Amino acid sequence: MIIVGAMSVILLASNFMAAKLWNLFGIPVDGGLLLFPVSYVLGDMLMELYGKKTADFVAALVVVLNIIAMITLGLVVYLPPFPGWSGQEAYATIFKFSVRITVGSLAGYLLSQLTNNWAFLKIHLWQDRGIKPRSLRGYKLRAIGSSLIGRLVDNLIFEIIGFLGILPFADFVKQAAGAYVEGLIVETLIVVLISDPTIKAVKEYIDNDMPIEVPYS
Repeated sequence: MIIVGAMSVILLASNFMAAKLWNLFGIPVDGGLLLFPVSYVLGDMLMELYGKKTADFVAALVVVLNIIAMITLGLVVYLPPFPGWSGQEAYATIFKFSVRITVGSLAGYLLSQLTNNWAFLKIHLWQDRGIKPRSLRGYKLRAIGSSLIGRLVDNLIFEIIGFLGILPFADFVKQAAGAYVEGLIVETLIVVLISDPTIKAVKEYIDNDMPIEVPYS
């Protein structure tokens, strides 16, 4: 429940943060870069602890919850503003831009998570020589390795839908390439610094509370 809640909030917040482009050493970068890489870390934790079926289901559930949230926020644009309130135009401008960002983000997120989960499992099976995975050994490799593929899918879909035609083409290419590399760097730092002890602590809690069979299917 904690991971589902966290991933839902991260995706929703990232959609609005992405509406702002900021300057990173001459590269236009969307604000979602500050938070969105965490969703991959959480997705890999789900894969490690609960398996592909659960991780795929959570990815789909997070998308559905975000669609509900965005539809609700969209309806607010068309509510008649109170006389004297001057924020209607600004609210509508931000939201209408965020719709395009959201469509690209949700499509990219779902397809990239499914791809990431598939790659994560393949790497884990390879590491364990085809035996149903049980060991935490090599978690960093499968987390980062799967993200190389998953993030590529996400960036292609999200950047094309969200920013193609809005930015000059040269800036669009820099934005897409920069987002891919910078997102991987942020995620790698998180995985290297805190993922192993976090995974071990959560797995120990789960095993002590209610032993489960990990459904890697």
